[in-house]
Amino acid sequence: MVDVLVLDLARQHNLVPVASATDEDAAKELELVASKRDEFIDQKFPPNDRKAMRIITTALVNAKSADEFVGSLDSVAPQLGLHWKKADKKHDRQVVFKQRQSLVAQLKTSLEPSLILHLAVLVLFQHATKGMLLAPGRLVPAIVAQLAAKNAYPSDQMQALTSMQQLVIRSLSAKGDQAAQVKEQLAQQGEVVRKLALGLVGGSSSDDAAES
Repeated sequence: MVDVLVLDLARQHNLVPVASATDEDAAKELELVASKRDEFIDQKFPPNDRKAMRIITTALVNAKSADEFVGSLDSVAPQLGLHWKKADKKHDRQVVFKQRQSLVAQLKTSLEPSLILHLAVLVLFQHATKGMLLAPGRLVPAIVAQLAAKNAYPSDQMQALTSMQQLVIRSLSAKGDQAAQVKEQLAQQGEVVRKLALGLVGGSSSDDAAES
């Protein structure tokens, strides 16, 4: 991001050509800035802007968090002519909370086993990461695998999701008596997964609401 910023500011100040001939040329140009960023700044920028750019590049290396880096960027933004909308954490929390409410409401009333699994996995992912995720059903196995890799939930809870996932897959090809058996198992496991997800988010929903 910093290298894109450096190059864009240089172009705005007519310190380098406004545009490259091709995307490949632009990529090479940006690579040059990245590899010799400090030299580029010293050669291309006037003293005042050079000092401001140095604050940004120093923060890139030394900042202990994204917020600290953004704070350094904010301090020199007016001088460099940079304008952007600051992140509204309260609004972001409200958006995440509203999405969770919507997912939970659907999960409570859904009767389709594959949809129960889909909604439960999205709820559990959001609960574990405190972030928002919208993903199609075909990505459910990948999301379950990521939750497992991060040890987001105890093994018995992950096993409940995995078992449900396997049953959904089996239902696609099951026939006759086997189909009836899988359908019954799906109904039972679906309730297990539904209760698991709703039980885990029940306490945290009120916490998020209190924050919003």
